[in-house]
Amino acid sequence: MFELMIMTEEMKKKLDPDAYSCAIDKSANIIVWKSPTRRSDCDEDFYSRFYIAKNYIKIAYFRLIHNRTSPNNSEFIVPGDAVIYNWSIISFEKYDTCTYKYSELLEILKEGLTTYGQGVWINESHPDFTVTFDF
Repeated sequence: MFELMIMTEEMKKKLDPDAYSCAIDKSANIIVWKSPTRRSDCDEDFYSRFYIAKNYIKIAYFRLIHNRTSPNNSEFIVPGDAVIYNWSIISFEKYDTCTYKYSELLEILKEGLTTYGQGVWINESHPDFTVTFDF
């Protein structure tokens, strides 16, 4: 079962020095996190880079995009509003260190994103969130 946490300095050294928060399944030693994306790294669409690690070894990388809406479809979302994050996959890369099937990685990603939402900072503004997927 995944839980959301702020990455420790030790985790950052092993995985990603720029990452801030992650979803971690301590019993399976699986970590899902978003690496910061700079506008200069992007094509036309703004995307998020998510990684999956097992035993602190990166095993997969996903480029994802998401829509953020409110359950009542209001035009503006303000802090405290309930939100829905709908994620879609742009691309995927499985590293040589990965022994999981694609379908298994998708399940790990879904479970991690369901806990992650939009990360610690944004979840503080929008603690009532739902995550959906187009995959």
